[in-house]
Amino acid sequence: MKHILTSLVILSLFLSARAQTVDTTVRNNDRYVIRKIKNSIIVASDFYFASNAITNELAKTYFLNGFITDEMKDGVSKHLNDKNRLGGDFTTELYFTNKPDSMFGCTNMLWFVGVKNINHINSEFTRDLFEVYFRGNKNYIGKDATLGEFNLLSLKYQQLQFGLGKTLKKDSAVFDFRAALGFNMGQQLVRIHSPKADVYTADIGEYLDVNAKVEIHNSDSLHKKLGSFNGFGFSTDLYFAADLKKKHYFSLSISNLGFIKWNNQSTELNADSSFRFNGIDVTQVLNFADTIKSTINVDSTLRQPFLSKRKYNSTTLFLPAKIEVLYMRTIRDNKIRAGIGASYMLNADYFPEVYLKGDYSWKNNRITLRLSYGGYTTFGTAIYYKHYFGARYNISFGSNYINALFNPDKGVSESARVTITGNF
Repeated sequence: MKHILTSLVILSLFLSARAQTVDTTVRNNDRYVIRKIKNSIIVASDFYFASNAITNELAKTYFLNGFITDEMKDGVSKHLNDKNRLGGDFTTELYFTNKPDSMFGCTNMLWFVGVKNINHINSEFTRDLFEVYFRGNKNYIGKDATLGEFNLLSLKYQQLQFGLGKTLKKDSAVFDFRAALGFNMGQQLVRIHSPKADVYTADIGEYLDVNAKVEIHNSDSLHKKLGSFNGFGFSTDLYFAADLKKKHYFSLSISNLGFIKWNNQSTELNADSSFRFNGIDVTQVLNFADTIKSTINVDSTLRQPFLSKRKYNSTTLFLPAKIEVLYMRTIRDNKIRAGIGASYMLNADYFPEVYLKGDYSWKNNRITLRLSYGGYTTFGTAIYYKHYFGARYNISFGSNYINALFNPDKGVSESARVTITGNF
């Protein structure tokens, strides 16, 4: 029965980083000291997975093709809502930043160039979809299972980015502007959208009544390794920050606002129909009077009445883009700051996120804490530590979901990020 539902909607349950610039602020004697740094190299890696229902244990086991126990399924079922979500990113990046004496006749300018490798996934799914996919439809005999609205996006691409920045100082205020343009090389795409998908199972399992609308896009399946060029597009990052009297800090950023146009080797499948599935005729298989000359193809048996409109053409995908706003206030001698922020991701099944944020600095160290609600999960507790090795090097590491470490299997989120910066 699982094969039936997989063929119907391909039921597969599967930080965008802003343009990095040199951190020219180091801590000496608990005060900010601005260094005249010309060049910086930044290396970063970021991973996170989050959901309001799917546990870390089940997600890992599923993606590693392990055996999923009833206990794992029960751990998810108790968290399920009528609509659920999951999402994650694995990003690696390398940036070079230069701060010349002047550029285009202006001072306090900088330029940067970087490369990223981005793996993104997000999905919205119903309670019934999870139960039918992982447990079968025996619990839905004599009633409907609502499998839509269902959405899945699995995306891999590389990005080459170039950007400019400008710092303005006026009285006791400092304003920073950054803008970047990225060229995106599409590697792999799987996108499924089903605004409706209802399945009725007859009382004795004699037939299934299916009423569904499904749209599936898949990039060239023969070329999906790193370096495959299956599409291209552009995106932009915009960033603005204001530091007023060293007491009030405000920032607004838009990251990864753009698209990828996938080539005409991409597959598109569409279905919008109702039909009754009565099973597969196995008469020839059970007839031992003669040699069996034919085989049964379950996939084609199901595709013929439902997923029959298949074609090759190009498609344009708008990238998951993040909008974030933050306000921080200095509380004590530049050592303690606290504030509030919010973020939202376009095209990503993302629930608006709000958070409280605070950091404490001493000597060459900084620790940052954050409490959040929303995003792909519910509650999150973040902690990051940053250490400055003088003006030359600094390292930052931490997690957006440190709470998952206390319950790594039953938790519904996990995260890790490391950033290393060298200045010269």
